[in-house]
Amino acid sequence: MRTQVRSSAPKSRTGCGTWFEANHSSGFTLSCGPDINSLYFKNDLEAQYFDQWSHLSQSFLGGYSSSKLWAVFMPQITRQDPILRDAAIAIGAMSRAMSTSCAGGHVEKALHLTNAVDHYCKALRLQAQANLTSVDMQSLMLGSILFICFEAFRSNQKAALQHIARGTPLLQQLFTHDRSSSHIRKIAPDPWELLHEIARVYVYLGVQTQTVMSGRLDRSQSAIRTLAQDLQAKGYNAEKVDANFDFFLNPRRKIDLDSSPNSFSTLAEACEHWSLTERKIQKYFPQLMASMPRLIIFNETFQDVDNLFDQLEHQAEMDIFVRSAHHYLESWYRAFKPLRLSASRNRSSNPDLYHQTIYLHLQYLELYLFAMFPKQGNYDIVCTLTPAFRQMNELCGDLAKSCKRELNADEGVFSMQSTVLWRLMFIAVNCRDANTRNEAIRIMDKYPHRDGIWNNHAFLAIAEQNRKLEVENAKEGSEHEQWRRLCWRVFRFEDAGTRVVFRSMRKTDNWTLVEEIADLEQVKRDGWRNAMWERVPLHTKNLMLQWGRTTGIEAFRDPSRLSTGCVSLNIT
Repeated sequence: MRTQVRSSAPKSRTGCGTWFEANHSSGFTLSCGPDINSLYFKNDLEAQYFDQWSHLSQSFLGGYSSSKLWAVFMPQITRQDPILRDAAIAIGAMSRAMSTSCAGGHVEKALHLTNAVDHYCKALRLQAQANLTSVDMQSLMLGSILFICFEAFRSNQKAALQHIARGTPLLQQLFTHDRSSSHIRKIAPDPWELLHEIARVYVYLGVQTQTVMSGRLDRSQSAIRTLAQDLQAKGYNAEKVDANFDFFLNPRRKIDLDSSPNSFSTLAEACEHWSLTERKIQKYFPQLMASMPRLIIFNETFQDVDNLFDQLEHQAEMDIFVRSAHHYLESWYRAFKPLRLSASRNRSSNPDLYHQTIYLHLQYLELYLFAMFPKQGNYDIVCTLTPAFRQMNELCGDLAKSCKRELNADEGVFSMQSTVLWRLMFIAVNCRDANTRNEAIRIMDKYPHRDGIWNNHAFLAIAEQNRKLEVENAKEGSEHEQWRRLCWRVFRFEDAGTRVVFRSMRKTDNWTLVEEIADLEQVKRDGWRNAMWERVPLHTKNLMLQWGRTTGIEAFRDPSRLSTGCVSLNIT
C-alpha cells in the first residue's frame, strides 16, 4: 500500500476501501502544517479523520473505475465546504472505529464511533439549515453522496436508501427546472466534468435500488420509481431530462462511432468511445421494452414460460437490437484490444493502466452478455457464452486479488462504484458450466466485498441456494427444458437488504413457481452456507425476470419498464 496521498492528481491506482482494515498506522496522512489545519479543524484528531477520509476517497471509494469524483473532486471540495468537511470527517472517524488495528480496543473504538456520529449529525444539521440557493447545489448533491457513503459504510442500508431517495431528486430537478442551464452554470465555472461524475454515481445507485427495496415487494417501490411518478405528475418532460443526462453522460467532444480508429492510442480515448457506445445501445431500450407486454401470457406454468421465450427470441425488434448492439460492441473492442494487450504486457511497470483496462474490459463483457437477453431462453446460445463468462471470472478474480494484496484487506473491502460483485453473481447463476459457476462463488467467498448497498454474504447465500436448485432441476427433462425452468429465477432484497426473496420453478406435483425467503442477519451470523430458507406464498403478482443488467439512465425515465440490474417484465 502506498503511503502518500495526493490532493490534486488523479489516483495512481485502482482499488477499493477496506471496511475493517484502514491501516491508519501506515503513515498516509497529509503533511499539512498546523497553521493550515487550524483553518479547517478544531483539533488534531479531526485533521487525522479527514486525512483518513482523503486516503479512502483517493484510493478506494471509486472502486476499480477511473472516476475523478472520489480521486480528485471530493478531496479538493470537502476541505473547503463546512457541510462536506464534517461528512468527510465522519467517514474518516467511522473508518478508524471499524479498523482491526484500532490500538485502544473498545474504549478507543467507542470514541471514534461517537465522533463519527457527531460529525455526521452536524453535517446533516448544517445542510438542513442552509439556504437552498443555486450556489448550494454543489454542496447539496455531494453532501447527499457522502451521507449515502457513510451509511453504506456502516451497513445501515435503510438510512442509505433514504438518502438516495432524497438525493436523486436534486439531480433530477437540476435537469428539469425551467432555469436548469442557469443553475448548472452557477455550480462551477465549468461544471460538465463534476456533473458527469455525479450523474454516474446516481445512475449506479439507481442500479442498486432496483434490487434492494426499503420495505416489502408488495408494499414498496424503489426511489427511482417514486421519483419518476412524481416527475410525471408534475408534467416534467422525460425527453428533456434524458437530453440533459445525455449531455453529461456522453463524451464531451463529438465522436462518430461509424468512423472509429483502428486502435485507441490512450485509455482516455477508449473511455470516451466506450461511453458513447454504451449510450448508443441504451437508446434501443424504450422501444424494446414497449414491445414486451404483447409477448406475455402469465399463468405460472412451464408452457407459458416456453411460449414467452420462444416469442422473445424471434421478435423482430429484438433481433435488430442484438445485431446492432453487437456491431457497435465489436467495433469498440477491435480498437480496444491492442491497448488492452499492451497494458497486460506492461503490467509490472504500469499496474494502474492494467487495472483500468480490466475495468473497461469487464464493462464490455457485461454489456455484450446483456445484449443477448432476447436469446436467453435458447439453451444452445447461452452455452456458447461460457468463454465470455470464464473471461469475466478471470478478470474479476485478478482485480479482487490485486485489491486484497494492495490493501492487506483480509476482512474485506468496501467501495461505492465497484465492478466485481454483481458480475460474479451473474456468472454464479447464469453460466451453464458448473465449474465456472463454482469458480465465481469461490472468488466471492475468498475476496469478500461490499459494494454500496450490496453485500457479499447476501449474494453468496443466493448463489448457494441456486447451486442446490441446479441439482434438483437437473433430475428431470432435457437440458433445454431444464434451462427454460431456470429462466424464471429472480431475487430481490427486502426490508433495506435484511431479507432476500428468491423465486424459482420447483417440483411439487408439477413444476410451479415458488418463493423462498431468508433472513440475511442470520446469514451474516451463521455463514452463507448455513442460510435458513423458508418457503412462503407468492406475496405479489409481479414477476421480474433477470438476465444480466439493464442500463442506468433509462431507469430514471421509466422504471416501470426497466429494473436496473435485470431485465424486468412486470407481469400482472
